[in-house]
Amino acid sequence: MEEVVGVADRVEELGNTVVDGRLVDRVLEGFRLDVVAVGFLLVGFLLVGFLLVGFLLVGFLLVGFLLVGFL
Repeated sequence: MEEVVGVADRVEELGNTVVDGRLVDRVLEGFRLDVVAVGFLLVGFLLVGFLLVGFLLVGFLLVGFLLVGFL
């Protein structure tokens, strides 16, 4: 004979967090943390990219000035 699993049993399995609604909060909090982490990564990559472009521009300017000086 099959055992009927009620909602109360299911809630006990999942824990009280489902009843309190904390599980949803935890999921949203984790999602928010992921979004913040991705945002920081994007900003970091942009800053590094701008620095690299700046160094390249400065390098091209220096090479240009040196070439003009030698000519």
